[in-house]
Amino acid sequence: SSCHNNDANKKRIVSSGGIDALLSSMHQHRQMPELQEQACWVMLYVAATSVVTSESLVQRGVVESLVASMRACDRHEGVQAQGCWALANVATNSSTNSKNIYENRGIDAIISAMRLHPANLSVQAKACRALGRIARHCQTSCGHIRES
Repeated sequence: SSCHNNDANKKRIVSSGGIDALLSSMHQHRQMPELQEQACWVMLYVAATSVVTSESLVQRGVVESLVASMRACDRHEGVQAQGCWALANVATNSSTNSKNIYENRGIDAIISAMRLHPANLSVQAKACRALGRIARHCQTSCGHIRES
């Protein structure tokens, strides 16, 4: 399909205010795990577009919103898996984004997901991916990652 994985569509979601609308909905409906899971899913795909796009997402408060969703819906495996994956994509190739995740306690949220869902391989794998990407791109600005 011509729409599948289309970077132009992802960029249009950002430029047309779609991310801001999504963040508002995530904030208003924090205790609705189905909405939070789908919102995390959108974030993970839009963040995968480019470093410029993911840094734009971070400036809009995406990291804070993802962490808040993971905390509010900590027993929901889908939110945890998609939240970890979204944080992994936000961290990809950006030390600035990785530092933002670190500063907003994203590492704590990821580790909490692993501890609360030890038998869920999707959560475990996506959490490992996120921690790996954050560690790789946060070496100089996040010296405490190893102690977290």
